[in-house]
Amino acid sequence: MDELDDDDFNETGDELDSEDDIEEANFTDLETSVATDVPGSSKRRRVSSNKRKIDGKRAFVPTSDGFVGQPNEIKNDTPKFKSMT
Repeated sequence: MDELDDDDFNETGDELDSEDDIEEANFTDLETSVATDVPGSSKRRRVSSNKRKIDGKRAFVPTSDGFVGQPNEIKNDTPKFKSMT
């Protein structure tokens, strides 16, 4: 029996039986790699809706689980102590 290489298996690792299956798997791989290498592809630009960036830093965004972000990245303009006068 001939040695098997990566081209003899489909994406799930099942051994391919016929030449048609091998050609189809190779064509599918080609389509996938081209689609992900295109600049501006939706795959590259996909960002979680919970993450918003303000001035290049991640900000707190309210979610059902609380907030997303880092506490030290949020600037609070209100003073910590009020004047007693």
